[in-house]
Amino acid sequence: MTDDTWFRQCFLDHYDLLCRYAVRSGLARTEAEEVVQDVFVRLWHGPQPLRSAVSSAAYLHGAVRHAMLNQQRKVRTRRRLHEGARADQCSPGVSVDTGHPPDMLAERAALAEAVQTAIAELPSRGREALLLQRESGLTSAEIAEVMSVSESTVKTHIARALAALREKLAAWRETAPAP
Repeated sequence: MTDDTWFRQCFLDHYDLLCRYAVRSGLARTEAEEVVQDVFVRLWHGPQPLRSAVSSAAYLHGAVRHAMLNQQRKVRTRRRLHEGARADQCSPGVSVDTGHPPDMLAERAALAEAVQTAIAELPSRGREALLLQRESGLTSAEIAEVMSVSESTVKTHIARALAALREKLAAWRETAPAP
């Protein structure tokens, strides 16, 4: 397989998952796409460490994670330099679902918002491990490689994150209709 073919396949296989990971980690969709595209551009122009990596998914998630951390550092620096200057935030689009009653749609939206809020309130390392596992489908070993921690630490982060989510969403579980 040529480098071009390999790179194209790698991009197609991982781009969407990496964007979702970046969005769930707190970036807006356009920022997430920029970060992921930058990672692939750097990969294209630089050496090819990905081919020799144990897991290309873990390598790419780690690269995106580091790119997001660098971007966050730049944003904090910019904010300090330009106090009071704030970027406009885009509100997420509203999808219309005409197949369900409005009260059910409102309840689903409220639950989705509660879940997103609960995830956002998790400790950063637990949130990161959980999102890498649930959203990106990485194994504990791959997550450990991305986060530069041991596998047992990853499992602990995920267990604590799930326990915190259960606790924060207990009210929703109690009011949910029986199947």
